[in-house]
Amino acid sequence: MARCPQSAHGATARPPRRRLPCLGLALAALSLLCPPLCAGRAGQQEPQLADLMSAQLWAKYQSRPKYKDRIEIYHQAFDQLAGRLRTHLKKMEMDQVAESLHKISALARLARQEPARASAGPKDLASKQVRKLEIHIRRTVITFNDYRLSVPFDFRADFEGTMKDLEEWRNQLLIQLFGKAAAAPRQPQP
Repeated sequence: MARCPQSAHGATARPPRRRLPCLGLALAALSLLCPPLCAGRAGQQEPQLADLMSAQLWAKYQSRPKYKDRIEIYHQAFDQLAGRLRTHLKKMEMDQVAESLHKISALARLARQEPARASAGPKDLASKQVRKLEIHIRRTVITFNDYRLSVPFDFRADFEGTMKDLEEWRNQLLIQLFGKAAAAPRQPQP
């Protein structure tokens, strides 16, 4: 084995590092061959609203056709699902975390398509229940962002997708409350 030449100060000089030119190419090929975890969820069927609520909430949902009552029920269902998510995160049950996130996303998408919204009057669209839900969603998105940073990297995409769905739901509620200007992205002032 050849010895490294010594420098003027007596320390040995290190040989130059060799870079593997094909390493980047190998990583790119590996990422194409190994599907991400969330891709398995893409083929999964969208849950029905009854699957996302407890039996008691589902019965209440069916018996109350008014929009402001249903918003309150969505709020309760959202709280239940978020509570399950927190429980699974504490236990580090990551498969259950991903499933809970999928259910929260589905609830947000179904809530945006609520049929009672079309027949609701202006007072119902801007009710106290809608304001409370909007505030709760905003706070939850902030909390989910903190959770996203504390989970393994493979599960961050699930959190980002759920946060996107929640933001879309929140924007719809903001439009109901304050009009289209409220949900428009704000430009920084110079």
